[in-house]
Amino acid sequence: MRSQAAADAVAPAPLPFLGTSWYRRGLGYWTRRAAMVGGLLLGLLLLGAVMTAVYRGIVAGLPPAPRLLCDIAQAVACCVCLVWGWKSARGQVLRQRLDPPAPEQAWQRRRAESRRGTALAVGGRVVALVAMPVLPAAVAYLIGMVCAGMFVRELPIEIGARRALAEARRA
Repeated sequence: MRSQAAADAVAPAPLPFLGTSWYRRGLGYWTRRAAMVGGLLLGLLLLGAVMTAVYRGIVAGLPPAPRLLCDIAQAVACCVCLVWGWKSARGQVLRQRLDPPAPEQAWQRRRAESRRGTALAVGGRVVALVAMPVLPAAVAYLIGMVCAGMFVRELPIEIGARRALAEARRA
C-alpha cells in the first residue's frame, strides 16, 4: 500500500488555457478565466460593432419607414439569437458536466478545433459577405454562447481533470 506522500506526488494535468491553475483555483486561475471571458467578449463586441456599422451602411439608402422596420427586425433578431445562444450553450455545458472530458481528451479537442477553425475562417469569407445583414444577430448568438459557457463555477474540463487526478492517486 502506498503512503499519502506518494499519492500526493501525482501532479495535476495541465488543461488548455488554464494550465495547472485549476487545481488550487487561486488568483492565477481567476485571472485566466477573467482574461478568457474578457478577451472573447471584447473581440465579439468589436466584431458586432463592425457588423452593425456595415448593416447601417446597407440600410442607409432605404426610406425612413422601411429602415425603421429593418432596425426593429435586427434588434429583435439580436435579442432572440442572444437567448438562443445562451440556451444552446447551457445545454451543451450541462451535457459535458455529466460526461466531462479527461485532460488528454481536452487537449485533443482543442487541437481539432484549432485545425477546423482555420478551414472555417478561410471558407467562411464568402458566406460572411452574402449573410452580411444578419451577421449582427449571429454575433449576438456567439456572445450568448460565450457567456453561458464561461460563466459557470467549474468548467467541464476541470471536472474531468479532477476525476482523472483522483483515479491516478487511487492507483
